[in-house]
Amino acid sequence: MSTMRGCGSRIVGGVYAEVKQGEGGMPVEAFLVDPPATVNPQALGLTDKGVRLIEIENVWHVFDIVGEKHYPYVADFVEEGRRMGFSRRLPENLDFTKLDPEQSRLVLLHRKAMIMNVEEAGFLHLEHLCPKGIAEHEAGQLQEMCAGLWWHDLGAKGLDADGLRELQSGAKYAAAVRPKGSAKPERALAIFMSLPITDLAVIRGRNPEENARVEKVYEKVASQSKLTVNLEDE
Repeated sequence: MSTMRGCGSRIVGGVYAEVKQGEGGMPVEAFLVDPPATVNPQALGLTDKGVRLIEIENVWHVFDIVGEKHYPYVADFVEEGRRMGFSRRLPENLDFTKLDPEQSRLVLLHRKAMIMNVEEAGFLHLEHLCPKGIAEHEAGQLQEMCAGLWWHDLGAKGLDADGLRELQSGAKYAAAVRPKGSAKPERALAIFMSLPITDLAVIRGRNPEENARVEKVYEKVASQSKLTVNLEDE
């Protein structure tokens, strides 16, 4: 299995917010937002490119829209992170002084995270497993969107003959083709994960010239950040 992510390799000199896996750590399901929380991107100043620092109750958080180009399905991103941890690029000129090591979160959104019409789209009585174990999300009781439906909302071309979806890294996960309802799914941008930021990473260069530039970026970020800042390979 390769270390290639859906969004490609990390960029030399790039700054990344990381959520690393650790022994005894919580499962990825603990960080899912279920049901997903819809937002007004204009009101929050969110765009599909870049991130935005947003203050909530005196704590600053990194809001980041995960792009459909690299992650057409929400489950792709979740399953990649389950295997590789999470790493999202931040702009070099971000105000890193605002990030609190104990409280700041990486808040992730996707434009397919919320299915607004679960009944009309055929999801209401679908046999599925709620990843958060919410009793009201079991089949026959579902009255709202459940995060478990992300694994049942794939196109037929996205799966192999065994019902497996292959990620860019070569890893595979089990999923299902979306059901046929009386209407097409109506999707909306929504928060689907909220993760603690374990550290920041600056990506090393491949030669002395690149490393000289990387060192300047590292020093700048490290001088501002209360989070641990590491130099890492791509």
